[in-house]
Amino acid sequence: MTENTTTEKKPMHFAAYLGLYIGAWIAGAVVANGVSIIMGSIYAQATAPVIIGFWIGKSLMKNRRRDWIGILCFPIFTFVSGLFGHAMSYALANQSASGVNYSALISLVMAFVLSCGLFAILNTKRKVLD
Repeated sequence: MTENTTTEKKPMHFAAYLGLYIGAWIAGAVVANGVSIIMGSIYAQATAPVIIGFWIGKSLMKNRRRDWIGILCFPIFTFVSGLFGHAMSYALANQSASGVNYSALISLVMAFVLSCGLFAILNTKRKVLD
């Protein structure tokens, strides 16, 4: 049998891929800031830890494909991780004065867990379908 190369999907160019991630992140920031200024600041504070946790989770789950689901979930992960990190840091601050310093670490761990879960599910679906 011969393979029909015209029906194969071409991978997205990496610059377009990163541009879509940045666009999704900006759209999430606009929505978070539209809800309230506090939500916008929580979203902004969670950005760096979520980027690190998201990409580590993606690489550990060996998800090297550029998926639309990952692009769409990135701002959601940032929002959820930021809210969770912010809430947990306030809960820890009631226990100890240094609890507020853990919000970035909590956001990082939350993003890592969410991305591992998402990309593990995506890998499982791909293996079943292939």
